[in-house]
Amino acid sequence: GQSIQDTTQVPEQWHEKLGNDLHIHTQVKVLRNRLLIQKGDTVNPHVLADNERLVRELPYIDDAVIFVEQVSSDSVDILFFTKDVFSLGVGFEIFDVKYGKAGIWNKNLLGIGHELYYYLLWNFNEDHQYGHQLGYRIENIRNTFISAGFEYRNRWKLEAFQVYVNRDFITPQTKYAGGAGYASIKEIRDVDIADTILSDQLLNYDLQDVWFGRSHLLQARSSSGE
Repeated sequence: GQSIQDTTQVPEQWHEKLGNDLHIHTQVKVLRNRLLIQKGDTVNPHVLADNERLVRELPYIDDAVIFVEQVSSDSVDILFFTKDVFSLGVGFEIFDVKYGKAGIWNKNLLGIGHELYYYLLWNFNEDHQYGHQLGYRIENIRNTFISAGFEYRNRWKLEAFQVYVNRDFITPQTKYAGGAGYASIKEIRDVDIADTILSDQLLNYDLQDVWFGRSHLLQARSSSGE
C-alpha cells in the first residue's frame, strides 16, 4: 500500500495489512546482486539510471529509485529504495466450454528472486483430458546476469522437458550476450508423406538452440562549419 516516494504512508485497509503480513520481502543480497556499482566507483548518472531500470524490470519489484547523498568533498552515499510486488498469484482461464487452465505461481520464492509456477490444463475433447505444466527459473546467478531454468509439460499428445541458460544485453555497455537451450520432446501427431497421411504417429526428438552476440557501441560524431 505504501508509495516509494512517501515511506511515511502506512496501510489502512485490512487486505493491505494481510498482504504485507503474508509477504516475504526480497532479500537484500538479491538486490545487491543486481547492482552495477560498487564501493570506490566514480558516480556515473547513466549507470545509476540503468541500475534503476534493471531493478524496476524485475517481476517482483514494483518500483525502484536511487538517491545520491553527499557525505564529503570527494564521496557520496548511494541510497537505493525499492518496493516489492506481492509475488504469489493464482490464475484461471476458460478458452471455451471444454478447454481451460488454472495455475499458481510465486515470482519471488522465499524472497530469493527465483520463480516457480504450476498450471493444470484440461480439454474434455481429448482422450487424456488433463495436462500439467511445471517450471522453475533462476534470475541473475551470482551477479553475472545469467538466467537459467527448466520447464516440464505433459498434456494430451505432448510430453516435453526443456532446460535453458541465457544472458541478454543488459546495458548499452554490455559487449557479449548469448544463450543455450535443450528440449526433449515426445509427441503424437499426424505425419504427411507425399499423398499419404500417417495418423497418430509417436515422434521422439530433441531440439538444441545456441546463440551468441557481440555489440559495438557507436561513437557519437559531431561537425560544424561556417
